[in-house]
Amino acid sequence: MDTPQILTKEQVATFLKEIEQQPSLFLTLALCSFSLIIYLCSLFMPLTFFPITVICLSITMTMFAVITHECAHLSLFPKRIVNIWIGYIAGVLCFTPFCSYQRGHRAHHNWVGSSLKKDPTPSPKKRVTPNLFLDILFKLRIPVFYWFGVYLPYLFYDLKPTARKHSAKHIVQFIVNIVFIIVFHYCAAIYLGANKYLLLVGCAFIGSGMIYEHLFTMTQHVGLQSIPEKREKYSYREQINFSRSVHLPLSVLFFHFNLHKEHHLIPGLNYQSLPILHEKISILRPDIFTFTSSEIRPLSIRKQPIHEVLSARKGDQENV
Repeated sequence: MDTPQILTKEQVATFLKEIEQQPSLFLTLALCSFSLIIYLCSLFMPLTFFPITVICLSITMTMFAVITHECAHLSLFPKRIVNIWIGYIAGVLCFTPFCSYQRGHRAHHNWVGSSLKKDPTPSPKKRVTPNLFLDILFKLRIPVFYWFGVYLPYLFYDLKPTARKHSAKHIVQFIVNIVFIIVFHYCAAIYLGANKYLLLVGCAFIGSGMIYEHLFTMTQHVGLQSIPEKREKYSYREQINFSRSVHLPLSVLFFHFNLHKEHHLIPGLNYQSLPILHEKISILRPDIFTFTSSEIRPLSIRKQPIHEVLSARKGDQENV
């Protein structure tokens, strides 16, 4: 298939007008409350239930990572200040300084696919050579691509910005945020027992990384060539041609973060409107989804060698 034409500004404006559904604040509060309650209950469960506890903590920690993302866009709640506060709280629980994440993620949306190397979380833009070591890590589900390709770049973005100069104010905010995260988890470890807390939260952090990499890191942009190639910057309408929306059961638990084309098209759109936008684009412009197949499911990519997953190509026609 040839590269699809991008959506026009008029088409995007029409989509927005047709999305009449007002986001349900109750649903958002229910999801946030659910993740927090399960997280806290899991910490107080006896180690007899260790496997169940780690699974619950891993899932909720992933939910907190996505909540941090939604709040970074100021789109989860109607009020800006509420997004900021909830973003900081969620960031503490998933070991992410909200201030650094928000600035880093803004750079991602502004510069994804760019040839200027300003995107802090870039995907490979050429063929990747085979690597047995990475293949082994990939098959073992060790989330090195999430840790080194997403988590750490956002964690230290204020110290190593890609799209702006260093800012003393941002560095101070980052340090304060990191200190608060450390103090919070230190106090929690003292209260719950250091050995138990470190074991549970440490395993859950790894588990959360595995979930995030499996569902999102390896499906959203990886393996897609920026088109047209070697451009200094891409509009939101152009970015959807090298982003994916994939099928994910119970995606509402992760705030429909799997619908990444729609998210990059309108980054500030509330998560509840993403499925509606997905349906409208599917009807009017099905070529948008057939170019980067929405039939790719998160579990299927593990069957391929890692260099094939990472190697950039124009769309997913080669794998369909």
